[in-house]
Amino acid sequence: MRLVGFPSGVEFDRTQPLTLITSMGQTLTAKDISSEISQDTPTPANVAEYDIKSVLPQLQAEIPLHLTLPMVTGSPIELQIPSTAIQEWQKISAR
Repeated sequence: MRLVGFPSGVEFDRTQPLTLITSMGQTLTAKDISSEISQDTPTPANVAEYDIKSVLPQLQAEIPLHLTLPMVTGSPIELQIPSTAIQEWQKISAR
């Protein structure tokens, strides 16, 4: 999963994993793989890529998800992910 924030407005803390929490309280993490994707060109600070493929099978497609994005400064950014997005991610991953 690639996440892109506004340049000079967002700086992801790539030393920390992405945290995924289901509405049932299950907590999962996905490691940052930004440096593995683009080895020739450094990834800008406002871009982060996470390996969510390993956690997708553990997610129930009917249950919404809460993502916590680690930031270098300030509070983490939190996103609500609807169940339809999880279903789409799992469908794409299965291809």
